[in-house]
Amino acid sequence: MAGAEPDQAVDRLPEPDRGVQVGLADRPPRAQAGPRPQPYIDCWADDPEVTLFGAWGPIELGHPAVTSTFRWVGSRFTGHSGGGVENTVVYASGDLAYTVGFEHGPASVDGFPEQEMVIRVTYIYRRFGDEWMLVHRRRYERDRFVRPGQVPARAVRRAEDVLLGCLPEDVVVVQLAPLVPLGAHSALGPVSQDKVISTIRASEVAADPTNALALEAASRRAQARDTPARLTPVRLAAVQRVIRAPQLPDAPGFFAHFGLFGMVTAGRDTGSLGFERSALAGQLEIAIRGVAAAIGPGAQIALTPLSDRGERIAAAVTASLARSAQADLVTDRERQSGRGYYRDLCFKVTAYADGEPREIGDGGFTDWTARLTANAKERLLILGLSTDRLAAFAPPGQGR
Repeated sequence: MAGAEPDQAVDRLPEPDRGVQVGLADRPPRAQAGPRPQPYIDCWADDPEVTLFGAWGPIELGHPAVTSTFRWVGSRFTGHSGGGVENTVVYASGDLAYTVGFEHGPASVDGFPEQEMVIRVTYIYRRFGDEWMLVHRRRYERDRFVRPGQVPARAVRRAEDVLLGCLPEDVVVVQLAPLVPLGAHSALGPVSQDKVISTIRASEVAADPTNALALEAASRRAQARDTPARLTPVRLAAVQRVIRAPQLPDAPGFFAHFGLFGMVTAGRDTGSLGFERSALAGQLEIAIRGVAAAIGPGAQIALTPLSDRGERIAAAVTASLARSAQADLVTDRERQSGRGYYRDLCFKVTAYADGEPREIGDGGFTDWTARLTANAKERLLILGLSTDRLAAFAPPGQGR
């Protein structure tokens, strides 16, 4: 961060250290991954935890896989005439260090004519005894977590504005932080911690706005427990850029980081499924209006009952919303995803773009606020809609 003071004394990497001198100063890493990769390989720690993100190929973990990739890269270089490294940041703290900079120089790859190459790269070092050894390399161009989004920003912003414009006055729009407490995603829903990106400060990068909204809703519900406000549901919404870690297909509509519109409705069990029917009808009306405004009319809502209670909720809401011709409400009892994550009922929101069905969002009932407040009477309905997908599939000029 510009102008920020480090937590402790931070020194430049000592120039005499072999890992720095060989790996960064005298011989560029890219050059040593060229026809003669062994000097560069010798700069890496022989450790099962070393990692490689983007070196003309796949993501790798472990010394054998990483060094094998370097040899494969080296086999593609011919007639390399050297180059250099321009580091813009070189810092060390304790036994860890990192550099950020640019590898540059002329190179011939796969027999093609020699040309100038410039690669933005980050390295992480660890001190082993008296030596700094490489433990991580990340190339910006091939790092899906840090590259800009694929959908034009203005189109995504229009989709966000459309969805927020569909909210009733009693829905509070929250400006969420980009981080949530460590374990928030796996503690609330049965989500593997491998699907989120953790930080070193007991937090993790947001992967779904409904988790943070649920935490806030539970806090507000707990504060209202002994007041008349406990009878009024809490309705919160937010738009947030999120990141999910699993490898995704390289296809339209699949993104490592993307925008989500999230909404939660939290309240108390009022008997006869009154809260559930009202909350579900309210969120589906918002989803239907939002999809219609962003892409066009004709959304499909597929309800999946997960219990007898869910069957009764679905029947009541379907009858209530059937009077509106803006969406097609169907029952999908074959759906398998979401079971164990949702309780009683879940649903999918699908839009049609160029005649093809496009999944836009998902939602359902959870027990998150009941657990967070230690009150079995608490109920929660969540909804998530992809603003990137709405923007990507919108016809030209739609949603303006």
